Amino acid sequence: MVTARQFKLEEQIRELVRKDNKCDVQFIYNRDADKWSVDVFTVNPSNGETFLMKSEPSADANYELALERVLQYVNTHKKDYSSYTVEWAKKGENSNTTSYFYCTGMYDVLHKFYEGKTNPDKYIIFSIKLNAVG
Repeated sequence: MVTARQFKLEEQIRELVRKDNKCDVQFIYNRDADKWSVDVFTVNPSNGETFLMKSEPSADANYELALERVLQYVNTHKKDYSSYTVEWAKKGENSNTTSYFYCTGMYDVLHKFYEGKTNPDKYIIFSIKLNAVG
């Protein structure tokens, strides 16, 4: 059951992401045995691609604390994480796409890129570049 606080946190996260990069946000709530988590994906309006922005564990079905941590991430990720540029394409398409990620390292970039993709083999990554701080 979605609480009023949970709904408000989702809206705050959506507004900040839209203001930052014009992407929409999708929240997926997971339960696996006694483990709970929320996965937050960005959805690019120009190509429909989704990328994992943040995954947060939750102690139980009350996801408010997890969403508060996601909101904190959205507010601080540009100063707390490294910026990466990914050049990629879908196999069979003629144009390359550039996407940007804030991550702890290259493996984190790959995880965020591929998470939720039903067929990761249809994507080609040409380069992953750590952007200069500045």
